Amino acid sequence: MQSSLITAFSDQRCDTIFNDKSGIISYLNDQIDLKRRFHCVTMPSRFGKTYIAEMIAAYYTNEDDSHEAFKGLAIESDPSFESHINKHNVIKLDIAGICADSPKSEAVRLIRESIIGRLAELCPGGAPLDPQPKIAI
Repeated sequence: MQSSLITAFSDQRCDTIFNDKSGIISYLNDQIDLKRRFHCVTMPSRFGKTYIAEMIAAYYTNEDDSHEAFKGLAIESDPSFESHINKHNVIKLDIAGICADSPKSEAVRLIRESIIGRLAELCPGGAPLDPQPKIAI
C-alpha cells in the first residue's frame, strides 16, 4: 500500500487542472545542507500551498517509493532528482485542521502532540521525548 503522503500528491495530479510546480524541489535540494535550512513558502489563497506541501512531502518521504508520482514532471529531469527522493523522514502537519476549532492554548498542545506522535512513529525505540519541552510556543 502506498504512503498517504504519496497518495495525497498523486491525487492532486489527477485533477483536470494541474500546474507542475516541482521546480521548487530542485531549489530545496540545493538548500538542504546549508546553514539557512528553514524556508517558508507563501502564496495568496488558492495558489497551491497545500499542493506544494503534499508534493514536497511525497518527494522526500522515505516511507515508500514515489518515483512514479513524479514521472513526467520537471523535477524528474533535474540533476538533483535522485539525490534526495525518498531519503528523509517527513513530518507533515495540517495546522488549519488542528487549529480550526481549538483555542490557541489547545491548538499548541495538539500541534505538540502531533509532532511527538509522529517522531515516535519515525523513531520507535528511540530516545525518550520530554513531554514538557524547554521551549514554549
